[in-house]
Amino acid sequence: MKLIKNDGLDREYWDIVKGIGIILVVVGHFCWDLTQFIYLFHLPLFFFVSGYLYNEEKYGDNPYLNVAARLKSSWMKYVLIFWVLIWTHNLWIQLKIAWVYPGIYDIADIAREMIEALFGQGGESFGITLWFVPVSVLSTCLLGFVVSFSRKIAGTVKQSNIKYFVQFVILLLCTLLGYYLEKMKVSLPAEAQVSFVVMPFLWVGYLIRNVKLDIKAYLNPIIAFVCGVIVWLVSTEFRMDLAMKWVYPAMHIIALFGIYMCLYLAKIIQRIASIKDVFVLYGKETFGIMFIHLPLCRLFDWCFIQLNYPEQFEELYYVIDTVIFPERFWGLYLFIGLVLSLGICIGFKYSIRWFKCGVTCLIR
Repeated sequence: MKLIKNDGLDREYWDIVKGIGIILVVVGHFCWDLTQFIYLFHLPLFFFVSGYLYNEEKYGDNPYLNVAARLKSSWMKYVLIFWVLIWTHNLWIQLKIAWVYPGIYDIADIAREMIEALFGQGGESFGITLWFVPVSVLSTCLLGFVVSFSRKIAGTVKQSNIKYFVQFVILLLCTLLGYYLEKMKVSLPAEAQVSFVVMPFLWVGYLIRNVKLDIKAYLNPIIAFVCGVIVWLVSTEFRMDLAMKWVYPAMHIIALFGIYMCLYLAKIIQRIASIKDVFVLYGKETFGIMFIHLPLCRLFDWCFIQLNYPEQFEELYYVIDTVIFPERFWGLYLFIGLVLSLGICIGFKYSIRWFKCGVTCLIR
């Protein structure tokens, strides 16, 4: 049965979309023949979903409430994870498990790194995939402030639809600024320049929800196939990696083609009872899988090199990359990144529930 809340959203469908997104993230890290194709649209997909799920009715006149909600959820998880990694940093160094590191921390280093993480600039190697979180929070908060400002302008001139024009102008300027900063390889704190670049994806999602368009009714298999072909052809010539500042003209349009393809795929998956629940699980555990899949695979690399090539450990393990043996072990990496990571996330969630129940029983 589909879960549709009183806000009219088909939560099951959007969990499936997010599930597709996190699966693409994992596949993109380990199947390098597909990476260039996947990277053209997989992160834009998450931003599109964030824009669609933005609740204007709740936050439209109070963007600070939206900020508080984002800080309480994703940002808090991000900070807590990095604080744990910072306090265990020296352990990973001593075990030679951390593959990118600045050296042993003293108390001053720990305090400095904790402050950096608090402002979205965590630098621990095991948290490298979470660079995306501050960008997501900042971009969603920016959307909230732009929407709130546009509503005030519309109320002043007493023309409700002018708010969309105001939003378009502001977000166009933000996008151009972000694109310029990325091309110039300028990094702002918490990768804020990426937050500017991705605003069109959030805004398109926001618009579709606000015009109350039944998006699934407009998802066509032929159009989805054509979109996929176009993205594939573009991927042979252009690359997009917002973390590495690889951007190109028309990247927003191409990414929207890829997003359309994923939305259609989610529509098909939702009709297949035997697999849709699995995708929903992935969608619900997106944050955890985003964090844990790469460190788990690097731990496998560490064990494999220690057992088979100990004399080449320094040469092999401390490469700055995702995984070390993508051609040899890509299938195993996918198993670790998708199956084992999901199992750990679910197990952790149930452990927390059991712990809370145990504490409650003891108190009573």
